[in-house]
Amino acid sequence: MLAASEGMRRLDPIYAFSSSVVIVILGLEAASKANNLDVASTLLSQLKVLLTKFPSLPPLFQQTPNAVEELKLAREIYEQAVILSVKMEDQDAFERDFCQLKPYYMDTWLSFNTFKLNEKGYDYLSINDAKQMFMFSSDKELQQYIAEEHPEWDVKGGRVLLQKAKESQPCKEIPAAPVINQTLGYARELERIV
Repeated sequence: MLAASEGMRRLDPIYAFSSSVVIVILGLEAASKANNLDVASTLLSQLKVLLTKFPSLPPLFQQTPNAVEELKLAREIYEQAVILSVKMEDQDAFERDFCQLKPYYMDTWLSFNTFKLNEKGYDYLSINDAKQMFMFSSDKELQQYIAEEHPEWDVKGGRVLLQKAKESQPCKEIPAAPVINQTLGYARELERIV
């Protein structure tokens, strides 16, 4: 959940509209924690209307400078909606809000898997492509991520070099005969049981 300090950090002129959304999210969190469910429900309705003003969200999906921030805020709002629906014991709202929240996690998973496919098929990615794929807004964020999570990659000449990662990974052979024998053993055992 958003902490007050994280919300305050976002109060930047670049994110003027987003900052008003953050303030309402913080109010929603406070109302929900205090079990003031009527106020929380009203704030949630306001937030869902405000989400329609974010061009990076469905149905527009525009690549804006604030797209990452807008996606994070939308995810936070739908997380709060799910929590509120549980507190209100509203099964229909829970199902609806959970369905709205799910794609925000699936998009991250899809981006990761898309990158894994690219890693297998390409020797490098441009820094801009890597930033977009990982949803980073700056080169510094990307480089920090690479340093912490993938030190086997290199960043040189405006590219993220993946070849080094490929070379450093030993090729493992799958022991075909033992796997086949084990699978046949399972099949015989199932056949015997049935």
